[in-house]
Amino acid sequence: ESSDLPTTADTIVFKFNVVYVQPDSTAISRAKYVYTVNKSDESATTPKLNAVWLNEAFPESIPRYQTPSEALAAIATASHQNLPFYLKHKIENGIVSESYVEIVITPEMAGENPGMVAGTYTLRGEKTYDFETSTSVVGEGYISPYFESNKEAIKTAFGYSTNPSRCTDSLSLFGCEISNPRFLISSSTDGSVGVTRGSYEGCAVKGEGIAACHWWG
Repeated sequence: ESSDLPTTADTIVFKFNVVYVQPDSTAISRAKYVYTVNKSDESATTPKLNAVWLNEAFPESIPRYQTPSEALAAIATASHQNLPFYLKHKIENGIVSESYVEIVITPEMAGENPGMVAGTYTLRGEKTYDFETSTSVVGEGYISPYFESNKEAIKTAFGYSTNPSRCTDSLSLFGCEISNPRFLISSSTDGSVGVTRGSYEGCAVKGEGIAACHWWG
């Protein structure tokens, strides 16, 4: 009603406070993806095994990269090889909430292996086993909710629809492999995902929640 409106001009003042925090070079945003190529080391204690651990604080001593290109350059420098994989992590409030293996199928690799599809493929790992107590944290017969999506990504990468013989499909593991060069990608129902090139080089997120890479030297 017009009668409810004020009859004189009033000045209304609103006040609010905004808190600004100056970030530094080690700051981690509330939710952020970073990339690593940390090499596993069984003798390392800080951080454990030189690994990134799911559901634990991100180790400050492990270098993090902001883009896949930076990670690929870092693993090439460290290993003296052009290794087409790295690790990806989601950090929330300093804690590692998600870890992935990302694999790059190059056009050259796809060209040498008909049916393969060039691109970057992301496999998500999951913690289902407690490293400290050597006990399972899931029930018997558990199947990771990421297993099927990981499986589909691998199928696409290897051209499974036209070359199913490249792949092994069991109740607990799906993996595909080519021999020239030897290149294997796999995903397990226990939450483990990994890639191996040659006989040893690779990256993995294991069911214990461990994310790390490995190479000779």
